[in-house]
Amino acid sequence: MTLTPPAADTTPAPIGRRLVDVSSLPKFAFGHRDPLWWGVWLLICIEGTMFVMLAASYVYLRGNSSQWPPAGAANAPLAVTASTVALLLISIIPTAIAFRAALDGRLRVIQLNMVLVTLISIAAAGTRWLELTSIGYNWNSHAYGSVVWGFYFMHTFHLVSGVFENLVFTALLFIGPVEKKHMVDMRLSAIYWLFVVVAWTLLWGLFTFDSLLFRNSIIS
Repeated sequence: MTLTPPAADTTPAPIGRRLVDVSSLPKFAFGHRDPLWWGVWLLICIEGTMFVMLAASYVYLRGNSSQWPPAGAANAPLAVTASTVALLLISIIPTAIAFRAALDGRLRVIQLNMVLVTLISIAAAGTRWLELTSIGYNWNSHAYGSVVWGFYFMHTFHLVSGVFENLVFTALLFIGPVEKKHMVDMRLSAIYWLFVVVAWTLLWGLFTFDSLLFRNSIIS
């Protein structure tokens, strides 16, 4: 005996009376009304936590070492590391100008300053390469080497990502078409780049001038 399936009900479902017309809502928004804004800040919180953990590890290891840094641990020349920090700090100026110009869509101002930010970020990546090639120890040489190379690895990843983001966004500004929604992306890109700058400035200050912040040996 073959069972015949019941015929499908083709009666259209009743349409609700409550309709929401969203055609008048804006297609983009600045600040916390933009979902990507939350995504960028969550990324910053996550990566910032990693940097804080590395800094805490550095302080802990330093406090339990009688000699810090270890003998023979040759860091990159101060002039080179300071050049990277100086370039990053200088990049804040055009970044801030482009950030403000994005509010009212001043395209020429944004284009000019994004070119400056991109060139400075490329220069900072170049001095970072000089830093990495002049460090006189490996990541597995000692605990000091592990944590300092951890600083460099984490931040260089963000630095290179920022350089590529600046390049792509600058190309978009000149090739087009540039839409109003890209102004939101401009401000989010600026926020991320400022995170890259601030994070390294603090970490560099920690392991470069730690002798001014801590005693030579916290635990004798």
